[in-house]
Amino acid sequence: MTDYVRRCVVELLSRGAVPVFGGGPDGPHDWIVQRQYGSRPEEIVENVIREWLANSAQDEDPGGLWFALAEDAWAPPT
Repeated sequence: MTDYVRRCVVELLSRGAVPVFGGGPDGPHDWIVQRQYGSRPEEIVENVIREWLANSAQDEDPGGLWFALAEDAWAPPT
């Protein structure tokens, strides 16, 4: 299953998606970029997989993490 999740995340990133969390129904942004996973695709994949495994990896859903196209997500200033 780990390989399946890895391939899915790689494909999402290759299509321009970035890791995001929802901004909430009352927030000013629908999606907020989560930079703690890294900036390079390889780094993001490894960190997402590491977090998923640490949270028991019970199914192919990596938890509360979502992906959105970069142009549809707000990136907080660094």
